[in-house]
Amino acid sequence: MVEGEYKDKELLLFQLGPVQEFIAQAETPGDLKAGSELLSTITAAALKEIPEYWDAAIFPAVKADELSRIPNRFLVGVPRGEGEKYAEMAVAAARDELKRIAAETRKKISDDRLAAFDSQVEAFLQTSWAILKNPTGNMGADYKAIGKLMAMRRNVRTFAAWPEEDYGLVKDFLSGKEVALDVVSNRAGNKNSGRGAMNLIKKHRAEQLKVPDLGKYIAVIALDGDHMGEKLSNFKGKDEHRAFSCKLAKYAASVTIGDEEGVRVYAGGDDVLAVVKAEKAFGIAEKLAESFVEKLNEKGERKVTASVGVAIGSAKEPLQDIIQEARLAESRAKHVYGRDALAVSVLKRSGEILHWGCKWKTEMLERAPALEIYDKLTNSKERLAGFAYKLAGFLEPYELGRRGKDGKLLADWAALKGVMCAETLHSLMQTEKAKGVLKDADINAYLNKDKTLAEHPEDFLGLFLCESFINRPRD
Repeated sequence: MVEGEYKDKELLLFQLGPVQEFIAQAETPGDLKAGSELLSTITAAALKEIPEYWDAAIFPAVKADELSRIPNRFLVGVPRGEGEKYAEMAVAAARDELKRIAAETRKKISDDRLAAFDSQVEAFLQTSWAILKNPTGNMGADYKAIGKLMAMRRNVRTFAAWPEEDYGLVKDFLSGKEVALDVVSNRAGNKNSGRGAMNLIKKHRAEQLKVPDLGKYIAVIALDGDHMGEKLSNFKGKDEHRAFSCKLAKYAASVTIGDEEGVRVYAGGDDVLAVVKAEKAFGIAEKLAESFVEKLNEKGERKVTASVGVAIGSAKEPLQDIIQEARLAESRAKHVYGRDALAVSVLKRSGEILHWGCKWKTEMLERAPALEIYDKLTNSKERLAGFAYKLAGFLEPYELGRRGKDGKLLADWAALKGVMCAETLHSLMQTEKAKGVLKDADINAYLNKDKTLAEHPEDFLGLFLCESFINRPRD
């Protein structure tokens, strides 16, 4: 028998989609931000259908007068036996809010395409919900149980075929799915690009946003909290769970990007996406991760951490590709570098992708030596353009990352460390104006304190190549 607060309650978990796929369908950083804000506004409308939602909400922690920038899901307690009713009300409210938002863009659609516009808007929204009818009152166990119910529901959800009849028409160039409603012709007069309803709505909202010019090269930063599902499953009481949700909400509210540095796309607690100037990426990524640790832990602790992926590419590259690389980098930070880490991908115009990564902290909670080296190279009064490439030439014969059929490194790590240090100092000596920028101690600290290098020695060179590419002068 359930006592206390949950005696007459059941839990409702509501989720809105599609999220990452829709947000990533962007031509500009403004599109990204507009897509995120659109989904947040729709989710807020759904949450408002819950009686006294500010008190009923277990996640996210919200105030009665503040629902901006909430994530796309919520967990609430509702009166026993009424979960399905409130779920259906939330779905209806979400759809009504989308129609309200779409109305302004609809005015700009030609009469012969209004039916297609309405059809696409109607087909876009995906809503899922699950109800835990008999919560135990142990919030960790209940959170895990309703999560399983949601996964089961999403795996068997029904869906209709995409409602398009004119398959010969030009498709939305961002999604590749919907018929484009604002077909754009190229110089030859061929109709070759345009947007469907949802991406048109996003574009029109983006036009009202202030987005800085980020230069020729941009960076996408993707942050995600480590082991968050496990953490939430360990909280037994609602108050404990809500207290943690409040910390997540405070962190999300604290995430800011300088007006001239980039754009915060979204910050949903433990999940952050931003687009920034390439040369600012590492500093911003580190601040975001360290702020997460500061906001989510007791003073002096590092139990809750975050992993970050950074992808850097030309502003002329499809933004979706850079976002995808940022997500892949975030996954590497978690699964290759063991979480509480940074992973970087640099997309060169030639098609080559440079990879590098490191832990945020090393022994005794020191800042990663790799980040210290990056800062020293970046802040050097002289650009050492030739240094990284000289080093690459000297280290190439050693095949730093070469592995056998069993996946193990062929070279002896102890021997490699000596070679890498000597060749780095040799390269610095041969680079004009490099004297004093890096010292023996800097190189040795990186080699000896960054334990991931023993498994990924190729990252040693990756650091210098990435820094050189990111910070090279571009007139």
